[in-house]
Amino acid sequence: IDFDGHIDFDDSEIGQIPKGWELFPLSSYIEFVKGKKPKTTTKLITEHSLPVILIDYLNGKNCQFAKGENLVTCNNYDIL
Repeated sequence: IDFDGHIDFDDSEIGQIPKGWELFPLSSYIEFVKGKKPKTTTKLITEHSLPVILIDYLNGKNCQFAKGENLVTCNNYDIL
């Protein structure tokens, strides 16, 4: 990760972050409007699984994974 010239870091619950930065839940910045949860999710990464952004994850709970079949996915430069 490129921290744009930052050389001083603080420890955080996700690892080191640039000094002066703060962690906030993503839900502090966005509002979940609409979506469809995959029929089957798991807390374990399996073969061909993808991380799924569920409302629980935005509220700080564990990430869930689902098989990549029939999922709507995004590309690197898509705006979510």
